[in-house]
Amino acid sequence: MERTDHHPLDALLARILNEPTWAAQLAEQTAVQLENGAPFLVVNLHVLDEACVNAAAIVLAGLPDIVADEASQRAAAITPAPRPGETGMEYAPRLRQAARGL
Repeated sequence: MERTDHHPLDALLARILNEPTWAAQLAEQTAVQLENGAPFLVVNLHVLDEACVNAAAIVLAGLPDIVADEASQRAAAITPAPRPGETGMEYAPRLRQAARGL
């Protein structure tokens, strides 16, 4: 028999478990920045850093520093190195794939 008296914590827990982590959201937004802002540019460390900074301004704004710092560190740890000649459109799916483990 299914419960009919759902506790508010059940909904909160379901939301927490189903929402992507801040690090995953940061990686996703970085991929979006590369696809939209530099789809045909060759991704190098400068282009990637700029996309990460822009993504952090969107995703991490308003979060406590400790949360934002940890999310940034976790996202940086899974960020693959750009391949020679790889464009933003080519790099974004690899970044999304790497972020699945977050």
